[in-house]
Amino acid sequence: MAVTMSDIAKHTGSSISSVSAALKGNLSTAKVSEKKRREILKAAKQLGYRPSHAARTLKIGRTNVIGMVIGEIHTPHYGEMTSLLMEEAEKYGYSIQIYVTNWENERAVKAIDLLLGGRCDGILMYEGCMSVENHRQFDYLEKNKIPMVMLANPIPGFAHVVEEWNSGFVEVAEYLRSRNIRKAVFLGDSVDNLARPKLRSMVKVFSEYGLELEMIECHNKPDNVYEYGRDFRALNNPPQVILNENDTLAIALLKGLSEDGVRVPDEVGVIGYNNTSFSRFSNPALTTVGFDKTAFIKQAVKMLVEMVENEAIINKVYDLPTYLVKRDSA
Repeated sequence: MAVTMSDIAKHTGSSISSVSAALKGNLSTAKVSEKKRREILKAAKQLGYRPSHAARTLKIGRTNVIGMVIGEIHTPHYGEMTSLLMEEAEKYGYSIQIYVTNWENERAVKAIDLLLGGRCDGILMYEGCMSVENHRQFDYLEKNKIPMVMLANPIPGFAHVVEEWNSGFVEVAEYLRSRNIRKAVFLGDSVDNLARPKLRSMVKVFSEYGLELEMIECHNKPDNVYEYGRDFRALNNPPQVILNENDTLAIALLKGLSEDGVRVPDEVGVIGYNNTSFSRFSNPALTTVGFDKTAFIKQAVKMLVEMVENEAIINKVYDLPTYLVKRDSA
């Protein structure tokens, strides 16, 4: 049988209100001495007390759980961001329930449906696959004022935190021009979709700086980028620098170029994106575009918690500047 606060009260000769205050760490609602508090906590541990999550939810109408829908967690960038999210949520007393969609629209829709079943207090959406075509979910979220923050992929009408793409690409363009580089290739995913803020910004900035940019679809698969690197010397008109959708692809490209005998950056420069923690350990160390990930996550969690605890929807937009991290690969 589960140990209750009544059991702890009997064991320590305390009132239930005193036990409740001590266990919650809130001593303002009951006069509990420090000695008595330690006695209650010790008894709770000895007796094997576990708070009833279900009872707490029924009482205050919250789960203290944040639902997170994310495309993937196996690559360094998303793994790092997920870890930061969990750490930041814990500071507010929340845990994270994660749904990984593998960038599949149907999985994203199912994840939102599950979360809307009352499994969380608010939603962090780090998923670019779920488009505005999914009106049912988004209409429900908006109509019922359910707290949600979009990460990196904004949806009109909802709060979001996103990288400000222009700043980083301007630094890249200026750096390339300073090195007399005029021709670049971008290896990425959905390269025909210029509605994507990242691609739209890159194309715009490079055009303004008079840089030639070829977009090549790699479906975000490292194997495809690796093969491009291995076949680099066979290209008729090779680029002077290769930009990549993310650091993971850039590392795969470096390996392919190395196996083809291509000297980086002497023959071609390589630039990644996201400034993952391992990017400085590649050979050569990866030049990449980064942003303040800690500030990004802090802002997202803060907004969501404010919405949950104040029962008020926020539709703010926070743009964090991106910047070029110069290393050895370009």
